[in-house]
Amino acid sequence: MKRFILSVVITIAVLYLIIYAIHYFTDFHLMSIAFVVGIVSCVFTYSGSSPLSTKVFDVATRGNAAKQQMDDNFVISPSFLGSILTLLSSFIVLFI
Repeated sequence: MKRFILSVVITIAVLYLIIYAIHYFTDFHLMSIAFVVGIVSCVFTYSGSSPLSTKVFDVATRGNAAKQQMDDNFVISPSFLGSILTLLSSFIVLFI
């Protein structure tokens, strides 16, 4: 658990370093940059299963979609959680 939290904190720190570097070289509003970096990092770090990958086409079912056995454990990547928290922090700071 400590390793997971450390990974999330490191991800948030790296994302905010990227945000401040972009802000330093451009004249964009800081929260706009945080929003865009949060969205882009969420897209790149998302590793969940899509609805298309939960089906398996099998020869025995003649090409019809058969449901694949799913695990009961919910796994989230620390980099994806850090990206979500960066995105949410841009909303929180914007509305304060």
